[in-house]
Parts: sequence; structure tokens; C-alpha cells
Amino acid sequence: MQKFFRPAKLFYISFSQEILGSSKFLLTPVKHPFIGLMKSFSTEQKMSVFDFPSYKEQLEEAKKAYAEDRFQESVELFSKLLDKIIKAQGEQHKDVSDILYYQGKALYATGNLEEPIEVFLRGLKILKSLFGENYSDSPRFYLSIGDIYERKGKNEEALVYYEKARDISSLYGPSHPSLRTAWESIGRIQTSLGLFDEAYESLTKSHEILVGVSREKSLDIAKSHLNIGKLLKIQGKYNTLEKRQKRPSSSKKYFI
Repeated sequence: MQKFFRPAKLFYISFSQEILGSSKFLLTPVKHPFIGLMKSFSTEQKMSVFDFPSYKEQLEEAKKAYAEDRFQESVELFSKLLDKIIKAQGEQHKDVSDILYYQGKALYATGNLEEPIEVFLRGLKILKSLFGENYSDSPRFYLSIGDIYERKGKNEEALVYYEKARDISSLYGPSHPSLRTAWESIGRIQTSLGLFDEAYESLTKSHEILVGVSREKSLDIAKSHLNIGKLLKIQGKYNTLEKRQKRPSSSKKYFI
């Protein structure tokens, strides 16, 4: 059996009996149909605005501007989309956090090293309030903040955020998209701080994840070997370096 929710005279939206049984609805007509729809769901049950073509098209337009290095335009497009989503769903929604992440990356690409941190922290705060401290999307925010601090030459601060990204992503196993990057970033900072033994361990873990999960990315694997090789050269461990430079027969095809 199908029931209908009519937020305005413009259109009808149908919901299954199961959804109707588990949701609270506002039956008062509103001027903006989509706002009425979004307010009818609890925080966990709200659908994504990107299920609607107009929002999805605006997101793709902003992403395209970013991909084509039109960073300032991308920032403006993400900002407009963010305002629109907040009006439709409120601040506390994962869609808002997602757009804040994209907006932060675009701002960072323009060379802005201050405002993106605030944007990323705002997105993190939303995720924590919705899903708790260790949500699977959180590491990408920590990595981005760490990257900014590293670029600013604040390696100790960067290390704190990289380690937080590692700790959360490791809860989800080696296939988590942020775990390898977190280990690599930690190793890079540890090298800068002169913590060579720790750096070697971190870079090796990053390399092992890369080989185990992404064998097809031969260039990335080659770069990973190079990072470890540079560290060993700094330490003067040439015997170990020579061993690493010998390509195992089982992985020859993965190198360019």
C-alpha cells in the first residue's frame, strides 16, 4: 500500500509503508516543497539532496571548475551550493559536511592557508555530532588539515592531524582510502623531524598497503619505493637501499 505526503500543491512524493511507519512527518504545506520534505526526516533518515538532479548538477559543475583549475570559481560555486543545502536541510546534515570538504579543498587550491582550516573543522564538527568521533569520512578532513600545517612548516601540528587520520582509518582496515596516505604523510613528517627509524616503519606500512590493495597503480608503487629509498640514503643504509632497489620477480609487471 502506498501513501502520499503532500508538502505543497506543486507535486506529490510517495513513500512506502515501511518508511511511513518509522518517520515523523510535517503535514503542513510549505512554500518550498523540498524544505518540507527534508524537515520530515530525523537526522539519520534524511535523504541526500544529491538524489535530486538540480543539486547534483550544481555539485558536478563546481567539481568540474576545480578539476579545470578554476579554483576561485569553484569556491564560489561550492559556497552557493552550501547556502542552498543549509536552507533545505539545516546545518546538521552530512551533505553540508561533504560540501564543506570540497569547499575547503578549493580554498586551499587558491593558496589560502587560513580559511580552509576553519572550513574543515566545521565539517568535522558536523560529522562528530551526527556519527561520533570515529566516523569513516573523518580521516580525509584530518589529512587535509595536516597538509595545510605541513605546508606552513608546522610539522608538529601536522603530525598530530596525520596521526588522528591514521588512528581512525585503521579501524576500518587497509582498504580504507585514507590509511595509506596517512602512513605516508606521517613518514614524511617524521623524516623532516629526524625520526628516521619511525619514518622507515611508517613509509614501509604505507608501501605494504599500496602493494596489497592497489597493485594496478604501478607509478604509485614506484614512488613509494623511491620515498623509502631516499630515507635510507639519508641514513646511509646503502646495503638496505640496494636490496630495496632490486625488484622482486613477482612485482616486476607493476613497475613502469
